[in-house]
Amino acid sequence: MADYFKNSYKTDQAALPLSVRNVGFQRCTPGYRWGAGTRDHYLLHYVVSGSGVYTVEGRSYPVRAGQVFLAWPNTVLSYTADQTDPWEYYWLGFSGADAALLLSQTAFRRSMPVITIGFGRTFQQYVTAIYNARGASLKSRTQMLGYAYLLLARLVREDGKAPDAPDAVSRAAEFMENNYADQLTADDIAAAAGVSRSWLYRRFMERYGCSPAAYLREYRLSCARQLLQSTALHISEIACSVGYPDALYFSKVFSRRFGLPPSAAREKT
Repeated sequence: MADYFKNSYKTDQAALPLSVRNVGFQRCTPGYRWGAGTRDHYLLHYVVSGSGVYTVEGRSYPVRAGQVFLAWPNTVLSYTADQTDPWEYYWLGFSGADAALLLSQTAFRRSMPVITIGFGRTFQQYVTAIYNARGASLKSRTQMLGYAYLLLARLVREDGKAPDAPDAVSRAAEFMENNYADQLTADDIAAAAGVSRSWLYRRFMERYGCSPAAYLREYRLSCARQLLQSTALHISEIACSVGYPDALYFSKVFSRRFGLPPSAAREKT
């Protein structure tokens, strides 16, 4: 039997320049979902293992192990763990005058709410330290705040500057996420990013660990899975909606990725 768990601590203390609002870690049940809804604070999730989909402001993003997704205050969002390989993640919720300032110096943007980090173990350690220090006393709040600043400092860009515009890799990813229903070619994607196919391939492998084509396929299939779970659309309609005009081929690709055909995936919801 799978060992699911959830450990969480919440507080309404919000008077300091930065205040921890909630912190915890969870191994999700298959298909676990939060939302759609809004938060009144910022919220970071680091995915330790598994995968799922993060939906914010009407756009869906596949999220896998090694990535962090950010929720902004008063923004409609939801996140759903995969049915066969659900998330385990660590999270930190925070607010205060310093919150927006610090996040403005990171790679997060409204158009890029998911980033890949190379210090996942450190993220886990800081969240665990904040959780272990939990409490309403001045000592507890000070310890929690100190670890929260240390965690956020790891996310701040080394040059201390906010990105003024998406880089080429981000432009390519955003182009695919905005046009995944179209019949995109490698040349289309590279042209949208303003770089060569070979350059984009190398940089995608460095940042995401996959090619642009694989990124697009994963994004399409994650969107398809969400449509299967949340709509009554026919499978052929879903296939077309995510860029697969051939429903039979879509079913083969979906089955190869998730280990079951689209019809079975819908029945499990």
